[in-house]
Amino acid sequence: MQSCLQRQQQRLQTKHLAAPQYHSRRMFGCRAAAPASEVESIQGIRPEIQQAIAAAVSNCVTETNLPLPNKRVGKVRDTYELEDKLVIVTTDRQSAFDRLLASIPFKGQVLNQTAAWWFANTRHIIDNAVLDVPD
Repeated sequence: MQSCLQRQQQRLQTKHLAAPQYHSRRMFGCRAAAPASEVESIQGIRPEIQQAIAAAVSNCVTETNLPLPNKRVGKVRDTYELEDKLVIVTTDRQSAFDRLLASIPFKGQVLNQTAAWWFANTRHIIDNAVLDVPD
């Protein structure tokens, strides 16, 4: 199996570019995979936060079934199209390359609050269509 650095050098050579031998992992943004023990154990998180995350795993919002018409399911958001409004629900789904990978507790809430912050703090630059962001 090729390393990240070897794959990047091969891509450069394929594009008819010389791949100097002094390229480093940092230049290509490659990182070696962490050992499994480091991935499974996260250091520095307060115990009450770890407990809240563990308790929330079974309560992830992976799909919505609101009594509204015209439901469209996206990679992360479910959208309901009303006559003159859209209701957008941000879920806890995690996807990459158009594949659903997992559900992450609080992901939808964090994503929704981040978007709301940006909409509120850029409103003076350009108007947006946000009517409300309920908790």
